Amino acid sequence: DDRGALRDEASRLAISFQHAQDEAVLTGRTIAWRGSADGYEYLRRGPDRTWVPIDAEAAFRPRQFPTPVRLTEVEVGGAKLGPGGLVVLSPSAVAPNVRFLLDANADGLAVEVGSSARVVSRHGS
Repeated sequence: DDRGALRDEASRLAISFQHAQDEAVLTGRTIAWRGSADGYEYLRRGPDRTWVPIDAEAAFRPRQFPTPVRLTEVEVGGAKLGPGGLVVLSPSAVAPNVRFLLDANADGLAVEVGSSARVVSRHGS
């Protein structure tokens, strides 16, 4: 059902993002997150300093949302992130406060990540 898929994807995103934050701190390597309406991916800097998708590690492979789940908005520190923008996760252990808004038809959930991760009801749920 749509509501179940929405809850599953919100939980998956919260856990995945928290894992990426931990990975950046533990490895000392910066990781970035980039989302679109259809899904998201994690990236690392390549030797030429460009961002390269992480697809060799199962936890960081690109994720496509199942229909009808959509990412509708991302806020970093209270400011909206534009299309294609990156959320950069530094090894410094200072986690940005990020809010992801997910929708599935008339239902919506927010994923809030900072020093911890949580899924909160938004509308229609």
